[in-house]
Amino acid sequence: GLTNLEKLLLTRNKLRSIQNRVFSHLTSLTLLDLQHSQIELIESDAFYDLIRLENLLLNGNQIRCLCHHESPSSVSLSAIRDLKLSFSNIEQIEAEFFHGYENLINLHLNGNKIRTLKNSSFQYLSNLLELELSQSGIEIIEAHAFFGLDQLESLRLHDNKIKVLYNFTFMSLKSLKYLYVNLIGI
Repeated sequence: GLTNLEKLLLTRNKLRSIQNRVFSHLTSLTLLDLQHSQIELIESDAFYDLIRLENLLLNGNQIRCLCHHESPSSVSLSAIRDLKLSFSNIEQIEAEFFHGYENLINLHLNGNKIRTLKNSSFQYLSNLLELELSQSGIEIIEAHAFFGLDQLESLRLHDNKIKVLYNFTFMSLKSLKYLYVNLIGI
């Protein structure tokens, strides 16, 4: 089979969903590119046995919610370092979705429709270095939205419509070096 395959590019397909264990025989995979494939649903064991997968590219899909009950198994994705979900029509982020992603370093969520960043949205991402949230229609950032991002160095929030921002929103970001934000109207 394809057990030695390291990179798989399946861009611009009409997949709609990723079924359980569809890639399980690709145990050497380090990069999986599913960008612009009209994906709406990813089943919980879709990435089962992809223990070497470091880069998962899901930009330009129709995912809508990063909900914990729809979360891909974190056991299979524990090696993920770079997760790209830009322009995927995401409206909601639940903290439990990222449980088990302790090796994630870069998370790209720009160009979505998030509106509100809720408290502890990223609490399981203690090793995250870069968080990209620009152009996501964010209006409200709750006071503890960035709780748990102990190592975060770069936060991009520019080109949003931020209307509500609390006093201590950025206080927990002790390692932050770069903050990109424009607060027009606050």
